[in-house]
Amino acid sequence: MTKFLYCILIFMTSIVCIACGKDDNTEEEQPSVELINIPDEYFKAYLVGAFDTDQDGEISVEEAQQITDISYGCQNNTNIVSIEGIEHLTNLQKATHAFDGCTSLRYVPDLHFTINNKKEDPADFSYMFLNCNAMEDIDTIAFTGDGYVNATRMFGPIAPLKTLKKFELTAYPAHNGVYFMFGIYGSDIETIESVVLREDNADYYGLFWSLPNLQTATFMGKCTPYHICMHAQEKLSVDSFQSLFDALLPITDGRGIRLGDYNKSRIPDEIKQIALDKGYQFDTFDAE
Repeated sequence: MTKFLYCILIFMTSIVCIACGKDDNTEEEQPSVELINIPDEYFKAYLVGAFDTDQDGEISVEEAQQITDISYGCQNNTNIVSIEGIEHLTNLQKATHAFDGCTSLRYVPDLHFTINNKKEDPADFSYMFLNCNAMEDIDTIAFTGDGYVNATRMFGPIAPLKTLKKFELTAYPAHNGVYFMFGIYGSDIETIESVVLREDNADYYGLFWSLPNLQTATFMGKCTPYHICMHAQEKLSVDSFQSLFDALLPITDGRGIRLGDYNKSRIPDEIKQIALDKGYQFDTFDAE
């Protein structure tokens, strides 16, 4: 009898252990939620208020990936100092006037947007940082992908940026989509280590008007640009012009590169010949 009871006790203990093991495994299988770091309480408050779908007071990586439009979201919020965390909004396509009037905004991380929108409804980053006069420098601004983008007056009216290491515009600029991108009154940017152009037709009309103080830039890519107007680049070096002309693909329709007289007079003939040999014409005029 004692032996029989002992066997029953062993059997029941085994069942309990198995049941406990199942409960432990069930707990371990619960997926963890990865949260993004948003140090600025005011920027975080906006994102949580608008996009915290599970209402846990945080923004997860999954929630961030669902965000496509923050237009006007933080406009005139003078408390925002940093927008660290915006780099996790990997599907962002609309941010017009998003931080317009955020006069205390200083820190902006590298901006890299993958553009998917069609020509009829381009991604829109126009006026995104209008009147953000306290902003510090940005290392990288990149618009990549096969969609169309509008970044008209993204910064301004005078962009406070002093340096920019990399500027990539390999998405399609919409019509006049980069017009005065760095401000209607320009910017103080003197050097851009690399300017990566789209390897296809692209409309860069008005882009370089907003970079009147640009002295050196290395252009990359193989592009056939429409409306590339360089007559505001009085300070751009001859080597920079050479890298631009080297980055152009040959064309047969005789489109032009617009230069002011000061550009025309100080670019050596052998440098200009690079573009002429590829079929481009120089539309020169009195810059005064």
